[in-house]
Amino acid sequence: MLQQLSFALADCNAFYASCEQVFRPSLANTPTIVLSNNDGCVIARSIEAKPYIKMGIAVHKVQKQIRDYGINVCSANFALYGDISRRVMDVLGSFAAEVDPYSIDEAFLNLTPVPTNDRAAYAARIRETVHQWTGVWVSIGVAPTKTLAKLANDLAKQSLTGVCDLTERRAQEEALAAIPIEEIWGIAGRRGAALRAHGIETAYEFAYIADPGWVKRHLYTPVARTQLELRGVSCLPLEVAPAARQQIMCAKSFGRPVTALNELKEALAHYTAMCCAKARAQDSLASTVSIWLATNSFRTNEPQYSKSVTIHLQRPTAYAPEMLRSAYPALERIYRDGYRYHRVGVLLAELVPAMPLQGQLFTPPPDERDEEIMEVMTRINQRYGQGTIRFLAAGTEQPWQMQQLYRSPRYTTRWEELAQAR
Repeated sequence: MLQQLSFALADCNAFYASCEQVFRPSLANTPTIVLSNNDGCVIARSIEAKPYIKMGIAVHKVQKQIRDYGINVCSANFALYGDISRRVMDVLGSFAAEVDPYSIDEAFLNLTPVPTNDRAAYAARIRETVHQWTGVWVSIGVAPTKTLAKLANDLAKQSLTGVCDLTERRAQEEALAAIPIEEIWGIAGRRGAALRAHGIETAYEFAYIADPGWVKRHLYTPVARTQLELRGVSCLPLEVAPAARQQIMCAKSFGRPVTALNELKEALAHYTAMCCAKARAQDSLASTVSIWLATNSFRTNEPQYSKSVTIHLQRPTAYAPEMLRSAYPALERIYRDGYRYHRVGVLLAELVPAMPLQGQLFTPPPDERDEEIMEVMTRINQRYGQGTIRFLAAGTEQPWQMQQLYRSPRYTTRWEELAQAR
């Protein structure tokens, strides 16, 4: 008899806010929000802040709530969040041979080898260890499919233990009967409305009453797979080796309006270097690069302008200086004087594997020293912190960088920002 599959979804609780609280104990059990680039909108809330602040709202609209309820405000600190995420994933990897990172704060684990009766206790031990080693609490849902594990995780967040085990059929049915159809992973909007119009209102009715043939004909194969998953039939395997991204983009708003072409070139060089680093990390080269610039569409009292251009590179590359030799003239073509620019963006596309790379008859091969330079830069920045060494074309002062008025120190990735014990 085949052993029943078992998946666990570990999801960090209020992850960005939790990362801020790890190194700032004064924020524990207090309402805390994290802002987007340029401190514009709320992108994360601690549990204590959720009753007062809506997700995604512009921060200038909630200044009264911030004052009245003593809400702590933090600028996004993605260097810190990314490093703590890596640490959380490392801990999860010590408990399961197969780990499928779903996002920066979520991962699926294969718990099939764990005896059925021990899975809830095993999940509780994972939860305690993650908190002990990283300072972040996770909620864990256990079930025989990924979709059921997602539902179990939602229930775990509402429980005192932080763990929900839906291994048994009876537990699955009881949970599904209490969940509205729109709250199923992957079903919302028109799909949910179509099911309600067909008399299906709960996850249980969708799983066990809805006609599979009708579901497949009207809602197509992905929703039909979801139905099978809710019945305990696994259709979504773990992706322990995620596919390389097909596009890589970097586009951030400026901290202040930019009018000068030379500053736009600095920002373009900075973002291009970031994209190239991401491409090299997955052993890819870009065949095309698209760039665009735009004014702030929310400033309706100012002249508006936006333009983009795509360049087909002479040969695939992830070497920023080579890419900029084509990107700079393109930026000069689309630039218009007299506008206050809000952002410039870079998109690498038509990515191909770095090895093996097919040669071209009329194009000389890349200089091996370029790759050596990039390897040295990568190692230095990994050891001493991102930006320790960078291309001069990206500027030294970078006055256009985004605002981060409330950013906490990058405790784990910058020597000069390490926490100090008193």
